[in-house]
Amino acid sequence: MVASSPLVSCNVMIVDNGVNPPVSLATLGTGVRLAPGAMLATVALPQFADAQMATHAAVIPGVIKKDPLDTDIFCTSLAAQPIDLGVELLGPEGTVRNSVAAGNGAVLNVAPGATVHLRYHRDTGLPGECGGHYYGGSPGSGTDRQHLR
Repeated sequence: MVASSPLVSCNVMIVDNGVNPPVSLATLGTGVRLAPGAMLATVALPQFADAQMATHAAVIPGVIKKDPLDTDIFCTSLAAQPIDLGVELLGPEGTVRNSVAAGNGAVLNVAPGATVHLRYHRDTGLPGECGGHYYGGSPGSGTDRQHLR
């Protein structure tokens, strides 16, 4: 997880979509808070597509990409102003597999109090592809929920 503010709280779950309804198999992080700076010496904090730098990060080990499992990440902004946040997925060798700077796995201008749902989906076809939903009012769209990519 990376963000332009420390005022974020995240929950991370492994979800089995092979059953109906889907079932949460494990919670990897509950109430995860981000810390200042990069969490791994080999991976610099990214710049978001709107040129805002990520300043805070958290490492959450255990993300799974295996059919029928997805990793769902829910983050709520606790900041008083809009912030950027995103997920960078690292491969076993420690390289970043998606580009927050290109908008993959990033949500920009998250409104105060809004919750973002990011999913590391098992069958997107691209390693590290993240999709998500924005809850709580999408900036500029006038909608309560918007699909993000």
